[in-house]
Amino acid sequence: MYTARGDLALAWTYNPLGIAAVAAGILFSVRAAIGQLSGRWLALDLALSRRAQRFVVLVGVVLLSALEWRQQTRADLLIAPY
Repeated sequence: MYTARGDLALAWTYNPLGIAAVAAGILFSVRAAIGQLSGRWLALDLALSRRAQRFVVLVGVVLLSALEWRQQTRADLLIAPY
């Protein structure tokens, strides 16, 4: 809600991942519109080694764990008035 209103500081306070989700949604929408209009689609082909794949998964797990910890420490925001 706050990201859509342009209040990124407050959006970050409530959920940092929400800003990234909105940005990703906008990028995917622009990609889809360009693909439909031009008939050419942007595609990325990432060939990662087994070690790189494990590293990416590990980093993802650590980041999601940190986000969950942060969200739990900010539980007071759930009861605060807007």
